Amino acid sequence: MSKKNKKPKFSVLETLSTHIKRIEKYQPLLAKKKIIISTELDVTPFDEDGGVKKTPVVWSLIDYKMFYIVEVPSGATIAKHSHDEAIFRILISGSLILNGITIDKPGTWYVVPAFTEYEIVSKEGYTVFSGYGMACQTRVDDAIGRKNSSNK
Repeated sequence: MSKKNKKPKFSVLETLSTHIKRIEKYQPLLAKKKIIISTELDVTPFDEDGGVKKTPVVWSLIDYKMFYIVEVPSGATIAKHSHDEAIFRILISGSLILNGITIDKPGTWYVVPAFTEYEIVSKEGYTVFSGYGMACQTRVDDAIGRKNSSNK
């Protein structure tokens, strides 16, 4: 067999069953939190060759079926509200303050459980990867306001 036809060997980092066991292990801790923020959890990343790290997301995404990249402008305030399903977000860029907690490290994921009130303020704006289960809804007039908006 020539070198060009050789397939690289890979080892299995993790299987679905071990990933599910890890999520189940964290569930009792996560169930006690009003807001779940990944940087507050002690999750050990996998180290791979070349300095690559893979940190598992310990929140089940099985119920999320719709995904969006959401860009929120600078100076935005998202008024206090809640959803009837848990919301899942991963910060891509920028920063936000969620119920008084600053989230400013790209890659940080957070969950607001169903029926939990929350509000967001952002001076610089932010972009998140957002997951929804059954409905992506907002009341634009009430939910997002900008200081010095020309739309008033």
